[in-house]
Amino acid sequence: MKKRKLTAIATAAALLMTLAPCSFAVETQKPIDDPSFYKVNSSGVITGFTGTDAFVPPDTVNGIKIKKISENLCKEKSNLWLLDTGAAEIVGDYAFYNSGLETVTIGENVKQIGMYAFADCSKLQTVYINCRDCVMGGSAFVNTPDDVVVIIPCTNDNRSALLDEFAAAKGSADFAYQIYHPYDETQEVIGDDGKFVRKCAKCGEVLLEGDGAEIDYGTDVDYGMDEMLPFTDVPFEAWYHNYVKVAYVCGIINGKSNVKFDPNANMTLAEAAKIAALVHKNQLGDTTEIKQTGPKWYSAYVNYCYKNGIIEDYIKFDWTKPATRAEMAYIFSRADVMGYEPNPDVPLTDIPDVHDTTPYAYEILDLYRKGIAAGSDAKYTYHPDNKIKRSEVSALIARMIIADMRLDLPKG
Repeated sequence: MKKRKLTAIATAAALLMTLAPCSFAVETQKPIDDPSFYKVNSSGVITGFTGTDAFVPPDTVNGIKIKKISENLCKEKSNLWLLDTGAAEIVGDYAFYNSGLETVTIGENVKQIGMYAFADCSKLQTVYINCRDCVMGGSAFVNTPDDVVVIIPCTNDNRSALLDEFAAAKGSADFAYQIYHPYDETQEVIGDDGKFVRKCAKCGEVLLEGDGAEIDYGTDVDYGMDEMLPFTDVPFEAWYHNYVKVAYVCGIINGKSNVKFDPNANMTLAEAAKIAALVHKNQLGDTTEIKQTGPKWYSAYVNYCYKNGIIEDYIKFDWTKPATRAEMAYIFSRADVMGYEPNPDVPLTDIPDVHDTTPYAYEILDLYRKGIAAGSDAKYTYHPDNKIKRSEVSALIARMIIADMRLDLPKG
């Protein structure tokens, strides 16, 4: 096996970002842990699954605690790519045999994985092991790729035994493993000698150190992470990679799951309100939590935006609808309080498809003047009526948070 060091990816114990209070899931869609997807008998065994691509059971269904994933349950289910065992203690024989799984999370409660449970999963990329003691049945991971990566928390003192167990279940030591350290910005300190040090708050390992004056927070910002994000759909060479990295590490935006960011998906106005509230707090240095109140997951963020003047009282949005680029500009322009404007003289006439009569025209112009937006082409075309993508939103977020990432634009 080959060891790789993983300094700061999302905490594997809290894998599914879409399930967190800060979720960006579209409200009209069922969450992937919806109990209706899972049929459970009186003994707590999941005997049926009607979901599609993600198997993420809740801890209980109809008041019955989940204890086991039954044998053959998702055998040869080719469209299934994500699994989190949740509260289950046992994964049955052949449960996910020859399925399309790419990412598997073995929860902290798992004690036993059955024979051939994940055998022949040819697309398997990542296995998070959060349990301390687990018996893996013979050939449980046989015929899985040689480049599969096993990730174990730094706090798990039984790592060596778990790796041996996995190697036996795979039938070879041809796999890589990583130790992950939960990212926590309180780990970062600059000492009296000016040296920057990042330590893992959990195990104390020094993850990064150097001259604090030389830390680069520009487009190559690292934040102590490896060259990769946890998202398999955000390749390193993508134009939005570093923007997603900043927005994600700063806690402003999450993935759709622990490995899927979905960069081409649209964003709702509710999601825009949440981002605006978090960016506003970030710029003000406000570390207090926005407490969830109201009937909707986004109610507290919307209330924050109205209370802090980010959204004017007379503006009423349908929060469940996808945001247009103009609407996003209105919200983000008013959320930005950094006071940094590298292009103060850019005229409205420089934006060919935005005019005095365009809704939110001057908020759009404000983003250009602040170096937060630059349009979609060399002519600075903005496309105000188009829906905005998550990748594009990430670029706006990163530029709002990191001044050095803002754009200098020529005038005229």
